[in-house]
Amino acid sequence: MLNEVFSDYFAQRKNFLTQVDARIKIIFVIASILTVISARAPYAGFAVIFLVMASLLSIRIPFKIIILRLSAPLGIALTILMVKIFFSFPGIGNGFLIVSKVMGSTSLILFLSMTTPLDKLLMAFRGFKIPGIWVEVCLIAYRYIFVLLEDVVKVFDAQRARLGYANWLVSMRSIGTLAGTVIIRAYDQSLATYEAMMLRGYKGKMLTFSLEERLKLKDLIAALIFVAILISLLTVNRIFKL
Repeated sequence: MLNEVFSDYFAQRKNFLTQVDARIKIIFVIASILTVISARAPYAGFAVIFLVMASLLSIRIPFKIIILRLSAPLGIALTILMVKIFFSFPGIGNGFLIVSKVMGSTSLILFLSMTTPLDKLLMAFRGFKIPGIWVEVCLIAYRYIFVLLEDVVKVFDAQRARLGYANWLVSMRSIGTLAGTVIIRAYDQSLATYEAMMLRGYKGKMLTFSLEERLKLKDLIAALIFVAILISLLTVNRIFKL
């Protein structure tokens, strides 16, 4: 379950969205985020949310997984909306605008992460001339997120088996112990990884990513579809511009 929620498990599947060139999807997502953020009405943001949800469901990603990934930003957005409503009822329109921007932008990032494997994202970054050291750091960080996540699950299960969450006070102590354990484990893992890389002759360049320069016909078709969506969003922004 954790792999499905946090990893690129679904991005590894073969379907019409995962096979589109990563560079095209990155450009589309960045342009769409800028369009949503610059909107003065919530319609473009909500339209993006609907399109992303429909796209992900069309490639058979479970609705439960989508909601779990969106739960954190959704909670923040709803909190902002409640604050706007509580302190100023006329500000409810502005509250919905903020919600649309937060959830629209987050949905686009979710679309990119759930339809593009990490290796293709990194190759696209190299194609955009992102420094290689940044790409390597991104790769290592992504790898050890799941190593540390496994440690968190093990410690949490051990604490729960020993009634470490029996009441509020005990739970706070257990959470503090868990956090400290993760920090110490991350530090130890960084030293072990550094030593292992040095022993294997690391000279400041770990990987060489090969990038397929030519775009295929399906990539051009996808690009046209993305351009049409962007034009529609810009049109919505212009129509509802205040």
